[in-house]
Amino acid sequence: MFKKIKLRILGIVLAMTSIFTFVLPLNSYAVNYFDGGWSMMHSTSAVVDDNGNHVGTVYAGEGVTVLFFSGNRAYIEYSASGAPKRGYVNYSSLLYTNTKFPGSCVGEITANSNTYYAPNTSLRAGSVNAGETVSVLARTGDWAYVEYNTSNAMRKRAFMPASNIVFYNANSLSGLYQNNGGSNYPVSSNITVYSGPSNKYPTIGTIFASDNGQVRSYGNFMGDNGRTMLFVSYPASGSTKYGYIYA
Repeated sequence: MFKKIKLRILGIVLAMTSIFTFVLPLNSYAVNYFDGGWSMMHSTSAVVDDNGNHVGTVYAGEGVTVLFFSGNRAYIEYSASGAPKRGYVNYSSLLYTNTKFPGSCVGEITANSNTYYAPNTSLRAGSVNAGETVSVLARTGDWAYVEYNTSNAMRKRAFMPASNIVFYNANSLSGLYQNNGGSNYPVSSNITVYSGPSNKYPTIGTIFASDNGQVRSYGNFMGDNGRTMLFVSYPASGSTKYGYIYA
């Protein structure tokens, strides 16, 4: 009788030990997200796993989500065919060396959500699913501006409801870019608009010469190869759309 009781107690203890063995690393791993945010690859780099084995490649001008820094390495999530991948790169290969883009953080999606080209529901950009990790670039009120992975192995930027995101280290988040009022940007010819600050992001539209007087610029960003890009708003389908153009 006592032997059976002891065996049952031992079994319970072993089961609880197994649970804590698996749960604790996940919790401590999530805490590392406090160091994370958005960055861009300054140079093409191999991606390696914990043991230094090659698992992929990220290219100059490609946006990534930095989850945390470890020594001289950054643990990143990046777009890849089929599904996003994670691994380490040397932080010197990042545009923002050993840091993230100021005012950004890591977010985890809590519910399936559509994304939009403006902080309203007039123009749908795509969608994100519960459990995905995103780079959060800004937040104001009910809206967050995020960069996320797409099914075609590219990164895309758009707005989504902030209520569907868990923010890590959100204290440094800035307001949405267009809050500074912007300035008129003169247009004399057609301009390609990208989803993010390099041509490694998908094209999302065109600004036409006839849009002159309706385009506003809200800030300069360092793009790929040192080229400057502008975050702009422009008319589209009877509404307003936001994106990036080369200056």
